[in-house]
Amino acid sequence: MHVSENIPFEIWREIFQIVFATKSDISHPPSKWEWSPLNSRLNVYRCVALVSKVWRENARAVFFEDLQALTADALKGLIQCFHFDKHIATAVSRVEFSFYEFRCSMSTPRRPRKLLPPIPGEEEDEITRIRRNKEASYQPSKTTQAKHWDSWNSYIGFILKRCSSLAEVKISFSSDHSARDRPRTSMNYATLFKVPDLTIKNIIESLVSLENLREVTLIDPAPLEKYGPGMAAWERMQSLTIILHRSFEELSESSFIPPRSLKSFKFHDHSPGDIAWPLSSDLGRCTNLQYLNLGVSSLENQITVEAIAFLIRAYQNTLLELTLESVSSDRWHSRTAVEFSQVFARQPPVHFEKLRTLRFVGGYYDSSILVGVNNDALATLEFPRLDYRKHQVDETVWRKILCQRNLKGLKKLKIEKMESDVSEVVSKVCEELEIHFELSVKA
Repeated sequence: MHVSENIPFEIWREIFQIVFATKSDISHPPSKWEWSPLNSRLNVYRCVALVSKVWRENARAVFFEDLQALTADALKGLIQCFHFDKHIATAVSRVEFSFYEFRCSMSTPRRPRKLLPPIPGEEEDEITRIRRNKEASYQPSKTTQAKHWDSWNSYIGFILKRCSSLAEVKISFSSDHSARDRPRTSMNYATLFKVPDLTIKNIIESLVSLENLREVTLIDPAPLEKYGPGMAAWERMQSLTIILHRSFEELSESSFIPPRSLKSFKFHDHSPGDIAWPLSSDLGRCTNLQYLNLGVSSLENQITVEAIAFLIRAYQNTLLELTLESVSSDRWHSRTAVEFSQVFARQPPVHFEKLRTLRFVGGYYDSSILVGVNNDALATLEFPRLDYRKHQVDETVWRKILCQRNLKGLKKLKIEKMESDVSEVVSKVCEELEIHFELSVKA
């Protein structure tokens, strides 16, 4: 089929976005190795660029819109491209960086290239098994971490300053995913070099200078306290995500200073919970937050409970969706469920004017948690599991629960896990009340 080359770039963009996103033998040539998103897109671009000059120019512009520059080769390649053609940097709209992946690509020896998952029932040869074991046990160099950090900081700072049209940025500052949160011991020298205690001046200054920034995701940002005042400069930012996997001593002294335009805020703390969440915040400028997602591994620290309650109350008049999640503090151990009942137990009760979705992830809850929440427009309610043991398995009991005044507008009830006999009762009551009941697992 002949495609006319005299068409607007907006149409070319839609075409090439589909081409780049489609997995095929061109994007993923037959191999026992995994193809990174950047390499798979590059494979497609090389083929498309051979068609004609118009195809090459339009495909190149779309290719640079979304970049995952994780390794040293990827970062250096981008810098060379921007030196060769400084205008191409203005095409970059989304970019992702990772310090851990960068370290793996800079360390000696380098991390083995990832193998594809083994095919069920197919026996692997000895060489493949050895390579897979090396990949699983790989640890990047610890003694050169400071040098790697300085190089990474410099590369990212240069790229961010050149990409003046950036709208979405994701940066993972994690130094080591495999040894995270493990105790330091003198017997294992690797644990003595855990977290880089270095500056990120180039990165934070470059981020602040981006005037078109809409969405930011920061994983283990260090030093954390720099981003509180920094985010106030992102006047067009609409979505902010911060995820912590370790204890940040500066967390309790950090300040949350959101820009006026912020609509979505996600903050997940996977640390053991020994450091309290900050209570000092400047919320005066941000008056239209609509989506709030908070995750914590422990609520034993009462200051953290107060901080969560404060954020919820601060935005109770504007929130459309609230998610409270129990997250794991250590991926090597089983999840310890956190209940957010004590957050809503404070007086006076929280009153949501516009909330449409209330979602609890992880843990066990009793329906009494809803007593402290007043909702005028709640339509969707999600629980990991409702504790029914305090009630009889009776339609009257569940009809009373679901007919509470603050659930008068409920349209959907989703429960992750529930005993089969109870779920049948709940399903019947929901059907009578015209509530869509969704159950993931019958226990």
